[in-house]
Amino acid sequence: MIATRLLPLALIFAASAACSSVNAQASSPATVQSLDRSAIARYDRTWRAASVLFGPGQAQRSTAFLIDNGNDGAPALLVASGHAVDERSDIVAEQLAGRGHVTFEGIDGAVFKVAHIRYTSQRGLDFAVFELTQTQGALKALGIVPMVLAGRRAREGDTVTVEAGVSGVVDGSVHWPTQDLARIDLKTGRGFLQRHLLLMEGALLQPGDSGSPVLEPATGAVLAVAHTRSPRGGEASDLSFLPACLNNGLFDANAAGCDLNHVFNVALDEDDDRMIYKVGSSAVQISQVLHSTTTLYQTKLAQWPDQCEQADGYGPVQASGSPINVPIEGVTLAPENPTVLALCVWGREAQGPEPANRNALALPVVVHPKGPATQPELNIDPPYKDLEGRNAYLVTVEPEQVLFKRVELKSGPWHSIDCGDESGYRALAGIRKVAVTEDTRLCAVGVDYAGQRSQPLEMKLLP
Repeated sequence: MIATRLLPLALIFAASAACSSVNAQASSPATVQSLDRSAIARYDRTWRAASVLFGPGQAQRSTAFLIDNGNDGAPALLVASGHAVDERSDIVAEQLAGRGHVTFEGIDGAVFKVAHIRYTSQRGLDFAVFELTQTQGALKALGIVPMVLAGRRAREGDTVTVEAGVSGVVDGSVHWPTQDLARIDLKTGRGFLQRHLLLMEGALLQPGDSGSPVLEPATGAVLAVAHTRSPRGGEASDLSFLPACLNNGLFDANAAGCDLNHVFNVALDEDDDRMIYKVGSSAVQISQVLHSTTTLYQTKLAQWPDQCEQADGYGPVQASGSPINVPIEGVTLAPENPTVLALCVWGREAQGPEPANRNALALPVVVHPKGPATQPELNIDPPYKDLEGRNAYLVTVEPEQVLFKRVELKSGPWHSIDCGDESGYRALAGIRKVAVTEDTRLCAVGVDYAGQRSQPLEMKLLP
């Protein structure tokens, strides 16, 4: 996931990291003793190849766990997080070549090679399942007890237990989010809109815990897989669908009720993962053209990405490459600031089944309400003396801001310049030096993607 000031952090780390700096967050001994950790494994995936020039390869470490597939004669199946299995942000595939190996806590010296990756995704559902060369029965003979899948969603407010690979046993309170703007960096507009997202308030996870099972404390059954830490605690992907994907012990994305088999991708005309809505007097339209790897697609706007899985509200079938025009009715916009919404996309073919809800895309879009834009934030360095002996100030603004298409400045004598007068403003490109010999009024306005100007922001610069 994207690691920025506002976004949660994925729970993986390189093997070269100082493991001694990780602090375990353990619960009471009684809780630890009541849960069997034999199915917890460390997953190591080499992501930099060894060479004479660069030395040994580096391994990216995370957690995985053995699940009960219902057939001891079938290959052993383990669940992990998608971002730990493949670093690309948008891959949904089946039966990839195996990558990496696992080791179990209770079996010293034994290394188990990953034979096949049966499914991996970071698209909303941060989840992966892979199989070993050994059968489930062979692992059970070694004393490893597979974890049973609960097959249901966690309930709001319930306490869940994370059998974390690094942190030990931690508890958290379940919360199903309805909107979390902190997932989007409001300065750049970039970020992930997660679906199947389970928040575990108070579950303090550490690097390397990604892929740990989230359990019902009473039964030890698996509800979800942890993938991210945030200031409020841990985050996980719901796995209530997973039992339907098991067919005689094998993972089957085509199994009835699994619905992980309908796969498609999209590309945008512009090399930019932001999608900006422009608000006019009567119409709202998106600023980009979407190309789908399926011949057709359908779209809708949603307040929160989980709503992409609901069939209602999707618009007419459109051909790939056609402009995106989505009605904005039915969603709540912030009265003043831009609102981040989910653009839901279903891939369609002219012939074939209905699209699988689980694979609907959720892309971030930003809606600018009609009215003044938000005031910009400027960075003004302390003054210095330039070559002419004047006090000079360096003024900068973030090079990319989702709130603004551009920021404009003007300056002049404090008692005569009028920031409310739109004349005299010039777009700020990079860094601007403002040298002063008298009390100076610096004016700044933001212009959003709808062409709307903010109320002027003014600062006093002293000579």
